[in-house]
Amino acid sequence: MGALNLAALNLANSLGAVGGAITLDAGWGALSTVWAGAALTTAGLLLYVTTVGRRRDRAVRAISAQRHENTSWSSS
Repeated sequence: MGALNLAALNLANSLGAVGGAITLDAGWGALSTVWAGAALTTAGLLLYVTTVGRRRDRAVRAISAQRHENTSWSSS
């Protein structure tokens, strides 16, 4: 798991640098790098919230199915 976290950190670091470089190259000024970072952070947080929500829904469905399976065996 450690290597995966390190890879994600390196990817985020490089994407932030690219986002800042694009805004500077466009001539939008030094403050534009802050807005580019905020946009990338928001995108990352949305991805995280979506992923956690899907995992939670999947876990709830699995528990529900397991309970249903256990009750169907006991009622026979």
